[in-house]
Amino acid sequence: MNLEIYKFLLDKTNEKIVHEHIHPYTYQCIPRKLAVDIRSYKTDMDLLDYMYNYYYRTSVLYTDLMYYLNNPRINNNDNMPIFFDIIRRFYSNTEMTDKEVSEKFYKLCYNGNDEKILCHRIRTIIGMLTPTERTDFINRYLFS
Repeated sequence: MNLEIYKFLLDKTNEKIVHEHIHPYTYQCIPRKLAVDIRSYKTDMDLLDYMYNYYYRTSVLYTDLMYYLNNPRINNNDNMPIFFDIIRRFYSNTEMTDKEVSEKFYKLCYNGNDEKILCHRIRTIIGMLTPTERTDFINRYLFS
């Protein structure tokens, strides 16, 4: 690690945090799929921000996302909304019943007018989608 960066981090935190939590990440590469996901998230969010803020409003993007999550997958035989798969994938370390999944989904719902909360919910939902799902959403709601 660069000495200047090391000193900066020591000034902001402490030596234990730098050695145990920051230093290991300077030598580990992130998985390729994660890197692709991060890059596509940035690109997709830039496109969505531009299109929805220029042509529509933020609340329209949120509404479109909620419609997308409530629709069943086209290639799936069951009629369960997409959000069941997405939330189960996002919370993959826990077994969840349909009721628990629905409760998690309802926590994403927002009916207020606070733009900051709305933007946070939008970014959370977009972040939960895979790059393929984000592309599918953009193709269905922006380019159709």
